[in-house]
Amino acid sequence: MKQENEVPKRQIELAEALDKAKRMKKDAEDRMANILAEICDLAAMVKTGTKEFNLSSTQTIRLALNGHYCFYSWVDNKFQLVKTEVIPEWDKRSLWSQEDRNRQAMIELFGIELPEVEKPQDFEESEENEDF
Repeated sequence: MKQENEVPKRQIELAEALDKAKRMKKDAEDRMANILAEICDLAAMVKTGTKEFNLSSTQTIRLALNGHYCFYSWVDNKFQLVKTEVIPEWDKRSLWSQEDRNRQAMIELFGIELPEVEKPQDFEESEENEDF
């Protein structure tokens, strides 16, 4: 009697539990695959420069070197170059003295020697004319 009543119930419970476990496993695998695909997509966009992330202003610096802004930040426990961009023409005049100091700092700190950039003609003329 016990075999006729209990065994089929327990077999049904076991089959339902196995189905539920299989669904949970499949759902977890699908979610894992989705998040891994999203991570790969984001990494590819960051590497190609089509996706930007906001960096901490307290852990990021911007240097003017060789006609470009170089952004360095603490990423993955390393001080890394995270972005470069060409300095706009309207911003170049105020940066010449900073660029010379930054070039010297790069030599002293990292041993990287960068070529000097030719200064604009109107910048040299404005030094001679001190009407401001």
